Amino acid sequence: MGDKYYVVEIGRCMYSCPSPTSGINGMTRKIQITLLIVLVLLLAIVVIFLEMPERTRFWMELFTAGHTLVFGLSSLAFLQLSVILLSGRINSRLTHYLVAFIAAAAVGVATEVIQHYVGRDCELADFLRDLLGAAAFLCVAMTFDSGLTWDFPSGRTVRMIVRIAAPVLILSIFWPALNWGGSYLYRDSRMPILISYDSPITRKFIRPSNCRLEITDPPVEWRSQLDKVVKLTFLPAIYPGVMFREMSPDWSGYREMQFGLFSERPDTFALELRINDRHHVDRYSDRFNTVLKVTPGFNQVSIPLEKLRAAPQGREMDLREMGTIILFASRPTDSFTVYLSELRLK
Repeated sequence: MGDKYYVVEIGRCMYSCPSPTSGINGMTRKIQITLLIVLVLLLAIVVIFLEMPERTRFWMELFTAGHTLVFGLSSLAFLQLSVILLSGRINSRLTHYLVAFIAAAAVGVATEVIQHYVGRDCELADFLRDLLGAAAFLCVAMTFDSGLTWDFPSGRTVRMIVRIAAPVLILSIFWPALNWGGSYLYRDSRMPILISYDSPITRKFIRPSNCRLEITDPPVEWRSQLDKVVKLTFLPAIYPGVMFREMSPDWSGYREMQFGLFSERPDTFALELRINDRHHVDRYSDRFNTVLKVTPGFNQVSIPLEKLRAAPQGREMDLREMGTIILFASRPTDSFTVYLSELRLK
């Protein structure tokens, strides 16, 4: 016996819903339901328990964007479950899409709540990405659904816009991860320079705290061949400074790290420097710490990497997995300015 179809009209949109007895790709109804439920459970497990390989901006952005993909796929699974289980009760094809969206939203709420109780972050932004993924995937599915027709005025135009806009929206969610991935490739191509200031890309790896940062030409008195240096204005605070993060992590094969400081102050003052690898446990004894005496004019700073390797107590610093460099002042009472050159390995 051939497939039965319930034909329903809502507004000017005609569509057909397969009856509950319809088979898909020759699979039995029970097997279809089981596989779809398993798919949804697996996707939920991925969201709740999958750990990032590294705590870097690339992986953080990729995992964040992954919510969109995971719940987009979940919504399609719920759509098929609705068609299989509820076609006898629901004659409107569009209602199946609404059921799928609500089910995906409910799972999104559940996963965020569960993450809170298993030590993961529970964020409204993640839930909104869940909804965005579900809506985008379902909208695209609607444009390819043979059970829906688009014969209302401008229907074909609307369908084409949805087909283009929804994937573009999904890709835009992944843009930060792609952007950071490209930045890593550019960063690694610049080795042995760790940080320079001639490109907006490398500036992404610089984060000031209670410190104004300005990319500028070197002072006239600093006879430097550098095109650009960074002007750091340390503000009165407990520990104002600048962090260089997620530089090229592999420093093995080099002997020392170098950079230059230029001070226009007439006196000698102290800046503190800390360097750690990615295994750092945020203890003073688990990183390299030193005090730099900055004199008027130019100061050349060279840090032997063997000193970095031997700095942590109870272990060696991993020169293949370096993490952050922080240059900071300790409780200055007045603002002051220092010029900093690029950071490089030799």
